[in-house]
Amino acid sequence: MLEALSFEGTTKVLNKGVDVALVIEPPDAEQALRAAKICGVCGVSTAVLSVTETDPVDRRTIAHFCRTAGRLVFADRALYDAAACALTEHTKVLIAPDKSEKAFSDTVFAVKRQG
Repeated sequence: MLEALSFEGTTKVLNKGVDVALVIEPPDAEQALRAAKICGVCGVSTAVLSVTETDPVDRRTIAHFCRTAGRLVFADRALYDAAACALTEHTKVLIAPDKSEKAFSDTVFAVKRQG
């Protein structure tokens, strides 16, 4: 269960999930939400976080999902670089190879398998 947290920063929570958080930019929302649905059907609860500003990134929301999910997938290296300061040391992270629905869902499954 997600703890109460007012998500008012520059990262919008488009889908709440507890197993993995998928960090994207607004143009990738449709593909990410479809990927989250596929993951959910397969038993992986996936949050979708849409980062509207990366300078500075919304550290509070990213840190919250590091604590609750412990696994993050980033849509690209630039998003990862912007959020790296908010990641905890034990957070498992992967970067999707591209911004397609399949790449997002495959990467979510891969980071979930990491334990």
